[in-house]
Amino acid sequence: MNRLVLIVILATGALGNDEVVTSDSTSPESERSQINRTSRSAEECFKYGTLTKKHNDGTCYNSRSPHIVAIMMDDYLHCSGILISDRFVLTSVYHCLKHEPSQLKIRIGLGVDQDIKQIFRHPESGDLFTGVDLGLIELAAPVKLNHALVPACLAQNNTEHLNENLIRSGFSGLQIFQHFETTENRLMSFEECSAFMRKAFFLKVEQHQLCVELLEDFEGFDFWAPVQGLPGSSLQLTDSNGTCTTTIVGVGSRNHFGSTNLIVYTRIAPFFNWIESIVWGQDS
Repeated sequence: MNRLVLIVILATGALGNDEVVTSDSTSPESERSQINRTSRSAEECFKYGTLTKKHNDGTCYNSRSPHIVAIMMDDYLHCSGILISDRFVLTSVYHCLKHEPSQLKIRIGLGVDQDIKQIFRHPESGDLFTGVDLGLIELAAPVKLNHALVPACLAQNNTEHLNENLIRSGFSGLQIFQHFETTENRLMSFEECSAFMRKAFFLKVEQHQLCVELLEDFEGFDFWAPVQGLPGSSLQLTDSNGTCTTTIVGVGSRNHFGSTNLIVYTRIAPFFNWIESIVWGQDS
């Protein structure tokens, strides 16, 4: 299947008063304890499914990653990002959102620059290794969605399905970069990952983090530029409900290449309420 690559570049100096917001939130523990409910996010996800198209044989017309975007700085690939609504991009804070909005650029689709209204950082995102490495970029104006530009759905506790086949998707490289996708991935158990990280790197793993090991060699990934593109990339379930939509279960945070091709992701489900409250506000 032909794969459509969507590029998002954060606009340089488009706004006179760039705004960065660290929003209030409940703790990760209280978010995890809340019972899933019918949400605005679920309603929007249903609408995203109506945008998609299928071939006569039932395969999806759109690529498996029509939500993946590239965040650029000084004409270099800075990070990947995930479009989750017509106005919001989900990404990593530590690698992707430490700069001022005016230092970044955003482009969605074929060369249409988008201004940034503001950036939201999770209030517990301070430390790369133990913090909540999630951030949101709000665009100044909504983008027009279609079958080639379909936002991703957000995993909740009852839709996380970590036992299913997980796909990793994002960008790699520097000036010349391309979309990468892997389907042969192994999700480590929390106990296995904790033991490995303590032994290999003297690091602790948090319950809101997922460790995923790459089991295949794949075209399109630049191991010499691992920082670029991996943060903000998606760990996803694709077309699990037959609607050609994608459910995001994790956002790329950091990598530990060497003895194993390991990437640490930040889970979406524990912080679903924080994301939804910002993206859909009072309507959620």
